[in-house]
Amino acid sequence: MDITFDADNKYCAGEILGEGGRSILVQSDWDYPGVAITFGFYLGSVQVCSACAQVQTLESDGYDEPWKCEDCGAVNQYCSHDCTDGTVDCDCGVSASDFISAAYDYLQDNDGKTVEDPGYFGD
Repeated sequence: MDITFDADNKYCAGEILGEGGRSILVQSDWDYPGVAITFGFYLGSVQVCSACAQVQTLESDGYDEPWKCEDCGAVNQYCSHDCTDGTVDCDCGVSASDFISAAYDYLQDNDGKTVEDPGYFGD
């Protein structure tokens, strides 16, 4: 079964729509990273510059390469954030708030995206 993310809900960040009119509201900001990952978000796209501490969301298909900060030009090592699911700070300096904010933005930008249900509706 496929599920769709619907960001057009004025009471929350959105909802996951399943077959037969079933839905799950995405109300808690702590849910944003996990739901966003379900719909294609990658935690590794969120990086922090080691020189100026600016957090950036990278747009790339290859996230294992060093990257250049858009603000100060420093070249940084990529962090895959293996120590977090997006709800706790990473050792590299990206905070849970940074992940949550980037995940929320991703969900809003991907309104209507459809993927295979990984188990939200148990089918």
